[in-house]
Amino acid sequence: MINLNYKNNKEIIAIDGPSWVGKSTIAYALSKLIKYDYVNTGCIYRSISKKIFDNNIEPGNVKEIIKVIENSKIKFETGRIFMDNKDITNYISTPEINIFTTKIAAIPEVRALLLESIREMGKKGRMIFEGRDIGTNIFPESDWKFFIHASMDIRVERFKKLQPLEKKEKYSIDEIKTIITKIDKTDRERKVSPLKIAKDAILYDNTDSPNAEQDAIILKHYITNWEEIKNNSNLKK
Repeated sequence: MINLNYKNNKEIIAIDGPSWVGKSTIAYALSKLIKYDYVNTGCIYRSISKKIFDNNIEPGNVKEIIKVIENSKIKFETGRIFMDNKDITNYISTPEINIFTTKIAAIPEVRALLLESIREMGKKGRMIFEGRDIGTNIFPESDWKFFIHASMDIRVERFKKLQPLEKKEKYSIDEIKTIITKIDKTDRERKVSPLKIAKDAILYDNTDSPNAEQDAIILKHYITNWEEIKNNSNLKK
């Protein structure tokens, strides 16, 4: 099993959504606000995919991919991601790695192996997990499920902000929209654990949000005042 160097933590908050909607910053802000540990499962997949990509292993070579996963060590530390003791935080959000990750994440053997590791991490509870299939597949019985989305224009702006500073490529708005649309399509149409909204998830649009801290306050309000909200709205839990 892949060695995920992160302290195991029953209460689980699941935050799902497509790429570049701001769910990572929201999940991190919420974790600080309510004192929960936070795990970005997308970073796990992207970190693994970057190592596979850097070793020129094709997505069809499942045997070699599994070997890479079983011999990898990922560590989360103060907002940084380390692969085999090397800080790769600034190198896992490029369009190339994001697109490549959608291919690796669609491999059943990869998802099965990482699923086991991620569930193990959540055993002690009081944790926020963020990704594509947290509420639908990894922790379907989680206490709280949120699905984050945002407008395409906002996602384009976030795409541009999250690109490594040293990258020389300049993408046009249309190129960025094409990349986002392609990744969305792959995530939603893959046969194994596709991106979709859990039936009991709270849908949250943060298009007009001023910052992640404000988003976190709103999500905390949902969690701590659910009975009142439920009794005064059409939302169902």
